[in-house]
Amino acid sequence: MSEILKLKNVSKTYRLTKQNNVEALKNINININKGEFVAIMGPSGSGKSSLLHVIGLLDKPESGEIVIDDHNIADLNSKEMARIRLKTIGFVFQTFNLLPRLSAFKNVLLPAIYGRQPRGTAKERAKQLLEQVGLGERMKHKPNELSGGEKQRVAIARALTNNPTLILADEPTGNLDSHSGKEIMKIFKQLQKEGRTIIVVTHDAEIAKEAERIICLKDGKIVRS
Repeated sequence: MSEILKLKNVSKTYRLTKQNNVEALKNINININKGEFVAIMGPSGSGKSSLLHVIGLLDKPESGEIVIDDHNIADLNSKEMARIRLKTIGFVFQTFNLLPRLSAFKNVLLPAIYGRQPRGTAKERAKQLLEQVGLGERMKHKPNELSGGEKQRVAIARALTNNPTLILADEPTGNLDSHSGKEIMKIFKQLQKEGRTIIVVTHDAEIAKEAERIICLKDGKIVRS
């Protein structure tokens, strides 16, 4: 099975003041195969979100090598990194990050506009994705008219708009009740069956059990993988 993600000796330090630095990641080495479902766990401050931001090309490490879908990130400029984020990676966040003034349909449509998909094709795909996550009857509703679980389904549909191969989810069930959380994990497992790679950051051991592999962090280091 081919790799979609490789991190070699990746480190990240946040410089808060001249005298105060925080080593968020310390020599991280990870290999993830295409189609794998991986959970990243660890206590608060362990580096989980920092790792996800580095993998998602939202932040650059001080040192080390990152290869995503055969692209060595060190060789890319900011514009090329943005293109990979748009085409290869789909993000799902704990707080949903939906635009409140837009309907579910328009929230899902937005990445397609940025990706310059043909308008007609983009609209049809947005409709299909909302139907896929069980919101075919709710696509005209705005976020404040949806439950937490429904908002997260919209967020997942939005993450799939540009047909990414890698889905990154940061505490995707953190704001949901247990039933809604289980439903969201079922969607992720179905996406994995379709061939996508899923990486979920979570503090919930029950959620992590749904993954094929668990990577545990502590103080910026991997203690189990």
